[in-house]
Amino acid sequence: MNQLDFHNLNYNLISFSSLIEGTLHLNGETILNANIKGTVMMKDSSKLTIERGAVITGNVYCHDVQIFGRIDGEVNSIGVVTVHSSAVINGKIQAKKLAIFPGSIVNTSVSTQEDQTIN
Repeated sequence: MNQLDFHNLNYNLISFSSLIEGTLHLNGETILNANIKGTVMMKDSSKLTIERGAVITGNVYCHDVQIFGRIDGEVNSIGVVTVHSSAVINGKIQAKKLAIFPGSIVNTSVSTQEDQTIN
């Protein structure tokens, strides 16, 4: 996150004990460490981080995403999806680029392609 985004409060942080249901439309760098039932939509090219304590039951639409937590649903990225060793993904991943670290649990079908857009 650059200083201008920080100064202008152009970021989101949703903490561990939060439960959110519905569709989230987010702008700015976002860190999720909550239980989310629904859809997460990044409205710009800012980075999304799904922390170790996060559980998302639903779909994620973003540019770049770092996944440390759990997703039960689809991940749709027009950038890079990075699945870290603590991550668990049950669902489909569609991304321009994909990196999966050893130790992660990934039960998914994957498609990667250049020049894709998110619906």
